[in-house]
Amino acid sequence: MREEQKKEDLLEKNERESGAIIYSGNIFKTEYRPRLILREGTSPKGNSVYIVLYKYIIDEKPQEVVIGTTAISTKKEDIVKVISYVERQIEENSQSQDKEYPHFLELLDYINQKNVQFDFTLEGKDIIGHKGEETIRIRRTILADERGNLQNRYDEEALKKIQKNQVDSLDEYIEEKRKEDKWSGLKGVIFRGKSKEEIDNFLKAEQIAEKLEGAEIVLGDNRKTVERKKEAQRKIAVEYLLDTYHNDDQGEREEAKFALIRAYAKLKEQAIAEQAITELDAFERAAYNKINWENSDEVEKQSSIIKQIANFKSFFRLLSQGREANSRTFATKIQSINFEALKRILGQSEKDGQEMQTYLDLKRDMIEEIKDGNIEQHERKCQSVRKQYEFLLRSRVRDSVREKEEHLVEGVFKHYKKELIRENQEILEDYNIYAKKNGKYVCEYKDEPDVIIK
Repeated sequence: MREEQKKEDLLEKNERESGAIIYSGNIFKTEYRPRLILREGTSPKGNSVYIVLYKYIIDEKPQEVVIGTTAISTKKEDIVKVISYVERQIEENSQSQDKEYPHFLELLDYINQKNVQFDFTLEGKDIIGHKGEETIRIRRTILADERGNLQNRYDEEALKKIQKNQVDSLDEYIEEKRKEDKWSGLKGVIFRGKSKEEIDNFLKAEQIAEKLEGAEIVLGDNRKTVERKKEAQRKIAVEYLLDTYHNDDQGEREEAKFALIRAYAKLKEQAIAEQAITELDAFERAAYNKINWENSDEVEKQSSIIKQIANFKSFFRLLSQGREANSRTFATKIQSINFEALKRILGQSEKDGQEMQTYLDLKRDMIEEIKDGNIEQHERKCQSVRKQYEFLLRSRVRDSVREKEEHLVEGVFKHYKKELIRENQEILEDYNIYAKKNGKYVCEYKDEPDVIIK
């Protein structure tokens, strides 16, 4: 472990010394036009090469990145073509968040047809693979000096480690495209001789497999893929639970789902309450610092504000402790909570202002409708309770409860997967036969303990 840490520390030290690359699709909005340029140089092994450099300005700082290299014997027209494809893909990426890389595919087809050897650097692939305007930091692995001499910033072992940990959107895309093309061709063969009903069932089974595969985390998934799949799991779990409102069945299984909705909503509300308390603390300090002790009117005004904030904090403190019923009693019988004043304070956050205002509106409506009644007796019939549950379950994930939420979501997703496969077992049998033979996702489940009573 210590040896691994030493290696990681060395990687970070080299990154600091060489200067990390800062990149964003926003560079196309500046006066300086980003450009790819070609120059002759020498590879780290001493071979003569052409170097493709990407020059741009971000935050008023010039950047120069080695995108890739090719042998000095490569024809100029081929290099110009390569640069053209790269240029078009990078510019298109700045305006799009989709997962498509059409010009990169054209580039690969071109260099395969023309037998052009073009070697992308790790940072080059990071830049070509980046979508949208988000600003990212990229580890620099190679530098070109003024004479065009390329220098590796890491030894071979360290480079392999970096490459292993790299979130490579391009390689994932190409691999997925190859699988899709192969599978599309195979489906044409599979469908020969099948009836329309059989084909429809196969396509339905395929949709089920794609949905589950897109949310199931497997060993070897990189960090970015894991995050994407966790979000897919969360959406599936939330919609599956909330679908309970459309089911008139009130059996043990549905009751268990409502219990999970309550637990999930409680968890999300606790996180919102904790955030609210933190923000109210800041406003309380600001109000205290504004007091002019020589002005009695000002003292009275700020003291009134501080008292109001203290009441708001007491309300949220009960929610943060999971005492939702007590919070409603506090708001209706002990202290009247002015939700409009609360919205003016907590709605100022750039990140969560709108979400917090929506939450407070829903909370006020629910309290007005059920007051301090038993929430379990109202959750099926009262629209205000239902709307708040729906909002809370769909609200953003907050770090304070992230681990607990992911654990709950994972359990619900496993149950959903098991239920979905059982309900469609007949049509999935035929699909699974071909999926297994062709390395596709197979719809199977392990008989594990369930979070929902059957």
